[in-house]
Amino acid sequence: EIRKYQLSFEKEQGELDKKQKKLEEETKSLIAHYEESERSMRVQLTDLKKKAKKFRGLASKFKEKFRSKFAVAVQQLQAQEAMISQLRKEAQEVEDRGQKELIETTRKLFEVQREKERLLLLYQD
Repeated sequence: EIRKYQLSFEKEQGELDKKQKKLEEETKSLIAHYEESERSMRVQLTDLKKKAKKFRGLASKFKEKFRSKFAVAVQQLQAQEAMISQLRKEAQEVEDRGQKELIETTRKLFEVQREKERLLLLYQD
C-alpha cells in the first residue's frame, strides 16, 4: 500500500517537475522576448531621436527662410504703399492745379465776355 502511494506520489512529482520545467522554459522565452522587444524599442527610440533632431534642424532652416522672405515681402509692401501714397499726392496736386486753371480760365472767360458786352454797348452808342 505504501509502495502504491509512493508510486502515485512519484508520478505526481514527475508531472509537477515536467510542469515546472515547462513553466521555466516559458518564463525564459518570455524574458528573452521582453529583452528583444526592449532592444528593438531602444533602437527605435534612438532612430526617433535622430529623426527629431533632423526635423528640428529642417524646421529651423524653414523658419529662417520664411522670416527672411516675409521680411522682404513686408519691405516690398511698404515700398508699394509709399509709392501709392506719393502717386495719390501727385494726383491730388494735379487735380488741384487743374481746378485752379479751370477757375482762372473761367474767370478770364467771364472778363472777356464782360469786355465784349461793354464794347458792344459802346459800339451801339
